[in-house]
Amino acid sequence: MTQSHIQLNAPAPRGKRPRKQRSEKSGVKSGVLFIFVVAVGFAIWLFASGTAGEFFDALKGANLPWILLGALFFCAFFSLDMVCYRVAARLTDSYLGFKDLLSVAAAGIVFGFLTPGQSGAAPAQIVRLSQVGLKVGDATALQLTKFFIYQAAVTVFGAVVLLTRTSYFVERFGDIVLVCVLAFGIHVAIMLGLIAMVFFPMPCARSAICSCALDRASSTLSKTLRPCMTALTRRSTGMPAPCIRQFDKARW
Repeated sequence: MTQSHIQLNAPAPRGKRPRKQRSEKSGVKSGVLFIFVVAVGFAIWLFASGTAGEFFDALKGANLPWILLGALFFCAFFSLDMVCYRVAARLTDSYLGFKDLLSVAAAGIVFGFLTPGQSGAAPAQIVRLSQVGLKVGDATALQLTKFFIYQAAVTVFGAVVLLTRTSYFVERFGDIVLVCVLAFGIHVAIMLGLIAMVFFPMPCARSAICSCALDRASSTLSKTLRPCMTALTRRSTGMPAPCIRQFDKARW
């Protein structure tokens, strides 16, 4: 084996990953431009809707210590998110620099605010992690682990609140507490499902396969019964053929 062959197949040294400087700079510029456009649009909407006075009055009455405390917790969350991705990168023998960690955490926050229920945060971070060096499987596993920990924290916090302050919430909000209890039950079900997926992967995979098979069987059955139901509808209602076709499209 020649020396040139060894050099060509040798792995790249850690921390020497090639970077696309132009694409990164253009991405930063696009992000700054997007944030600027959103801020300008919000300001225009604020003054055009006539709610600017209420907005500034609300800012005057805000509690500054609580705002600073919230900003401190937000920075702590941001920093811990970066630490989480740094640890994951070291476990997978990948390299993530400070700018990469910053961009991944920022992508989650930005797309989390732009999508309902922060549903776009995890996909955006998976895409960004795959762009900066992590494999898609490792990035997805990391997001699932984060979601698992998040669900555990939300479930424990909800249980503590319901056990200690139930009377307060009932007196203050009335029957809306039932909605909170229902939401807590949904979180518990999600948590149990995640635990089952972690500790019993094969039964969960079999149940998923069975559910897909049942879905295909129900779809096939509906397609089979469609002509019979259409003929029965025509006979029972006496509707003309064009109306029946429109009815079938709307129902099926």
